[in-house]
Parts: sequence; structure tokens; C-alpha cells
Amino acid sequence: MAEWDESKHKRDRAGRFAEQEEKRQSLEKVYNSDLASGTGTQGQVPVPKAVGFNRSKTKHQQRHAAEMGLNEREYIQQSISFFNSNDGQLYFSERRERFYKYDTITQRLVVVSIDGIVHTYQFSSSKRFLKIKGQDELWEIK
Repeated sequence: MAEWDESKHKRDRAGRFAEQEEKRQSLEKVYNSDLASGTGTQGQVPVPKAVGFNRSKTKHQQRHAAEMGLNEREYIQQSISFFNSNDGQLYFSERRERFYKYDTITQRLVVVSIDGIVHTYQFSSSKRFLKIKGQDELWEIK
């Protein structure tokens, strides 16, 4: 078996393999250009309209609702409303097949599956969101 030669594998500033980052940027460009032109690509997922909430009444949901000063009904309504609004920036994770919307001003983050189900709605610092963006390989949808 051949030995690993680090010099043959470029890395970006974050330490990730550059080939993966180049692939992600390439996919992002194709997705955004096809979305803008309306032509679409095979496997492209259209942006859904948020319609419901996954697993209400869990400790996870109750904790985030309390952090936001909302009751259960308000938490669910606001998560759906925020995702369907023009507020924040929309991202997509091909790896997780989920859409993320993040507002840098209010620091709200909502995660929605491709079928329109909200998985989480919470406050997230910019630093935390950047970590999520890298881990889940998010790309911006313009």
C-alpha cells in the first residue's frame, strides 16, 4: 500500500481538502445559475415552502422556544413564517438535503427539509453558524 503524501493533497485555509471545496463551489454555481435561469439540473431540489414542524413538544424544541421567549404555538408559527419570508440568507446542504435560513441581524436560524418540514428554529451566533456552514457543507442560494 502506498504511503500518504500530504504534499499531493492541497488544503484550503480552513484545513479542508481543496478538491472538496472546489467541488462545493462548482455545485453552488451550477445550482444558482440553473435556479436563476429556471432550467434546473437533474437532482436539483426546488426551494420548498415550510408547512409544518417535525417532532413538536420535544425537549430540544421546548429549550429553543424558551430561549426565544415563545410558547409552543408561537415557536412553530414563527419558524414557518421566518423560512417563508424574504428575511435572512438561504443556504442548501446537499449532504443533509436540507435548507438553512440564517439572519445575521437577528441571529435566527431555521432548518427545513426538502419536503418543507421544519427541523429546528433557534438563535445562533455568527461564529456558531459559520461552524454549521462548514460542517454541513452549506452553499448560498441567491
